[in-house]
Amino acid sequence: MNTAVLGVAFGVGWGIATDVAAARTDDDALGLPVSTTRILITGFAIPLGFLILLLAPMVLMRLWRPGVRESLDGFAIGSLGALCFVSAGSLTRLAPQLANGPVDDDGQSPIHLLIAGAIQGVAIPLTAAAVGGAVGATLWFTRRTDAGRRPRWYAATSPTPAIAFAVALYLGLGVLDVFAPPSNVETGVYALLAVVALYALRIVVHSTLLHEQPDDARPDEPMLCPQCDHVVPDLPFCARCGVAGHAASRTSRAQRRSTRPVPAGP
Repeated sequence: MNTAVLGVAFGVGWGIATDVAAARTDDDALGLPVSTTRILITGFAIPLGFLILLLAPMVLMRLWRPGVRESLDGFAIGSLGALCFVSAGSLTRLAPQLANGPVDDDGQSPIHLLIAGAIQGVAIPLTAAAVGGAVGATLWFTRRTDAGRRPRWYAATSPTPAIAFAVALYLGLGVLDVFAPPSNVETGVYALLAVVALYALRIVVHSTLLHEQPDDARPDEPMLCPQCDHVVPDLPFCARCGVAGHAASRTSRAQRRSTRPVPAGP
């Protein structure tokens, strides 16, 4: 809940601030054009500011509650904060049209309006949720302390690669906005970046689940898997369906370990 509130607050502030920043890229009152340098600075400052505020709710939550750390908790917190931030920012910027009805001053066709809706309502939220979830999973990651194998060089178990990927991705979106390509090209780039972000999220979650500190499991004792409903050894991953033990809540895990299955009598 706190993450959602912070995301909404930052999103509303972002929506108001970007309207002001966009106005500074228009010609001034004397009709003099804005310099290319200012356009470039604004084009790169806006996506970087977007990314900072996108990640701010989860960072504040991580500093405020430094207790139990599990990567899937960070994934959920990061994705929720990112979705709330993007939704609040979009609704703030669209508030005049929501109040007075949509107005198309540029004479765009319904197809162009549909494409813009797909970008704002699907591609951007998916990308933001993937980036927030990936960074959140690494911030809540705790490396295992046993003698298991070390992560490979490409395993995303540190927030640095995830944050570097996020910066590169949103700088690319800033370049896209500055050059303003045709709508079909813009739609394709947004869709491609959303797919890339989701694939990067998959790698991060896979790596953190493999290499994070497991529960105090007892492999020689049975446990009921909540996913496939089979009795399996108490391991970090189900031996039958492969689901991660941390995918279930801590309450569920504690309850299933306190009431372990008992073999039926002869």
